[in-house]
Amino acid sequence: ALHERSRSGHGQHVRTSLLHGLAALGTYNWFLLVVAKQYPDAFQAVEKWDENGTPRHSLYFRLIIALTADGRWLQFSQTQPRLFDAFLRAVDLDWMKADPEWSTVPTFEDLDQRDRFWTMLLERIKAKTFAEWQEIFDEDPDVWAEVFRDGRELLDHPQLLHGNWVAELADPDVGTVRQPAALVRLEGTPARLGAPAPRLNEGANSVRPRPRPQPPAGAPDGRPPLEGVTLLELGTFFAAPYGGCVLADLGARVIKIEPLAGEPMRTLLDFPEAGAAKVLQGKESVALDMQTPEGLRVVHELAKRADIVLQTFRAGAAQRLGIDQETLRAINPDLVYLNAPGYGMDGPCGDKPAFAPTIAAGSGMGKRNAGPGVPQRPDLTIEEIKRYSRQLAPTVAAECAQPDGLAAVAVATAMLLGLVARDRGHGGQAMLTTMLSSAMHALSDEMVDYPNVPPTPVPDADLHGLSALYRLYETADGWVFLAAPTERDWTALTTELADHGGALARDPRFGTTGAREENDGALAEQLAKIFQTDAAEVWERRLLAVGVGCVRAADGPVEVQLQSDELGRASDILVDVQHPLFGEHPRLTPLASFSRSGAVAGTAPALGDHTDSVLGELGYDDAEIADLRERGVIG
Repeated sequence: ALHERSRSGHGQHVRTSLLHGLAALGTYNWFLLVVAKQYPDAFQAVEKWDENGTPRHSLYFRLIIALTADGRWLQFSQTQPRLFDAFLRAVDLDWMKADPEWSTVPTFEDLDQRDRFWTMLLERIKAKTFAEWQEIFDEDPDVWAEVFRDGRELLDHPQLLHGNWVAELADPDVGTVRQPAALVRLEGTPARLGAPAPRLNEGANSVRPRPRPQPPAGAPDGRPPLEGVTLLELGTFFAAPYGGCVLADLGARVIKIEPLAGEPMRTLLDFPEAGAAKVLQGKESVALDMQTPEGLRVVHELAKRADIVLQTFRAGAAQRLGIDQETLRAINPDLVYLNAPGYGMDGPCGDKPAFAPTIAAGSGMGKRNAGPGVPQRPDLTIEEIKRYSRQLAPTVAAECAQPDGLAAVAVATAMLLGLVARDRGHGGQAMLTTMLSSAMHALSDEMVDYPNVPPTPVPDADLHGLSALYRLYETADGWVFLAAPTERDWTALTTELADHGGALARDPRFGTTGAREENDGALAEQLAKIFQTDAAEVWERRLLAVGVGCVRAADGPVEVQLQSDELGRASDILVDVQHPLFGEHPRLTPLASFSRSGAVAGTAPALGDHTDSVLGELGYDDAEIADLRERGVIG
């Protein structure tokens, strides 16, 4: 909206919601559901684990969770074939590729063979300490795993310390505060940190109205707010490229350069395109080989015409390809150039592969989602390791709480910030965000450390919630989540529950906030008995009516709820679009809506759909395009 105001001179009302924000975070389960609905006779829902607890899909082995000899949980990061080949060498199982019995590694139809392979991997990983694995990681950047960090350990991550992503501020009340530095690193207009948190009303006398120029005559035309902005996207997977989709929804033209084999997410899942559809929505696809002089020339020509460049490769790759910020900003000094790798442009982890589960483990998000129920000690047996790895797996890959989506919305924020800075006369500049730093910001309630900092609340072992008044309860026909943390909530809750004898209000164990905290377990037992006396919908209706937070817990995954008429359609967050493979399907409406600016809800292109048209804009004629295609430069 600020960028659009620089064009029209007019402000407007911007609206979004927590529901939209939640829906943005998911990666590919949305389209797996679309496929299952489109072909109900061909697909059926199955558990991720077979009846013996063995993973059904080979992707689990590429992202295996295992324990070291000294009792540290590791989350590996080997999704691509070359990365998995390097991993097999590290665990001395590379002979499998030439063995007829094991040559399909890591994909096996036979359940027993799959379980034997799992056992072999876990045994070989457990044969080395974490320090010994770290030596392997240092020697081969294609082999990588993050340790499952806990609490505020992320503030001491070597990559964050190397890149100065952790700030120290002096606070007069609590002393030295360590906390995340700015979300976006801007080369030309850096953030200014240093002041402590303000005291209540501290800035009241410093706020002054700022005179604004008279807006131009005539009513704004209602065009999308980013119309006329061109984004050149150089990168793969989800964590940064979905940020490009957010800008496309706001009217930007997004030209995605894909390798000739396509964005790897197109073939990540067993059903073609299902993995990539969400991360391609609204974009133009140009398939070319950037490692050829002719392909690189096309990229450079597009950079001349672009406003923003988004680059997501590991440290050093952009320089080797000739698409780094120095090269492209020399061609177009007005470029807003965002580097958005997993870890950084250099440093101890800059060249490491970063995928959502790895960052979730390394940031502490996984352990936070897991709660206190997963032990970490060296004497666990292989069967125990299997059991607890099954428990850890969803903590690093939950569609509604994982680093891919968090990093992508941070990337969208960063690109818009760079655009507004340019609008205000600061010109183009290089910027940086990382998946790891974005995860730190998402965990910022815990990532603030100072002497005697109070502990972060943790859930109970069964993951029902944080306290008796902020947790799940089973009812007569399902579950509800109760959120009644304040004194006002307590009064309203006990008044409404007076028909259950009024015992809660009269019980001295629960008479004050302190007493309720001290007797939290007993209070949870009493509330559990009460909630089981009626249906979930009844409790939701009764308690919401008196202003107490209480909702029925959905029975299925978040994407099922979002695509339903009851939630998605009723909340006006769905729009139907036409995809070249899936046909008509629902997608999310743009994440923000405007009082007068329009928005765009595009669909995902097929690989190379726009190669010819984009090259035609650059001046290539039909004969030149045909020649480039014949020589394997474009696709």
